[in-house]
Amino acid sequence: MNASEFKIELLRNNLTVPELAKMIGMDKATIYSRLRGDSEFKHNEICAIRDALHITDDRLLTIFFA
Repeated sequence: MNASEFKIELLRNNLTVPELAKMIGMDKATIYSRLRGDSEFKHNEICAIRDALHITDDRLLTIFFA
């Protein structure tokens, strides 16, 4: 997980973590926890983030599977 690249995508979409969390129906504390590396994003969460942030598959790999 590349948290810096994740945050870049948030900036590109003019979103904050709380706004993204609301969009995808996920608790903001859970997103922050995953960004810290406490646990990994689940497949369905990654797909929801991809769709919300309009991330290409290549970019998705860079962010979540670097």
